[in-house]
Amino acid sequence: MTQYDIRELQRDDFDTLMALEDEVFGADGEPVLGPYYVRLCCDFFPDTCFLATVDGRPAGDILGFLRIVSRLDREVLVRLRKRSERLGFIERKRAAERAAEASAERGALEAAS
Repeated sequence: MTQYDIRELQRDDFDTLMALEDEVFGADGEPVLGPYYVRLCCDFFPDTCFLATVDGRPAGDILGFLRIVSRLDREVLVRLRKRSERLGFIERKRAAERAAEASAERGALEAAS
């Protein structure tokens, strides 16, 4: 059974978040969040930013400065909506890749028998 979890950010989530940015947005050629913005979330707004995991692996995040009303928050919400759509795609893609690998391994084992 798949285990989902959402928790507040921690200071040491910086590298994880930057890797997620590259995976979710960078892979499609879109600009990623700058390290300054991600560091700001990890260090100063961890209680209003969250990391989602699937089976213990980082799968997404919600980043926002909910204590400050700004244009930046609205941009975060727009990106969040786009990101949630992509996360579903990425998880389906990963599941398909795992299924293909398992099928190839079974085929190799059957051929060796």
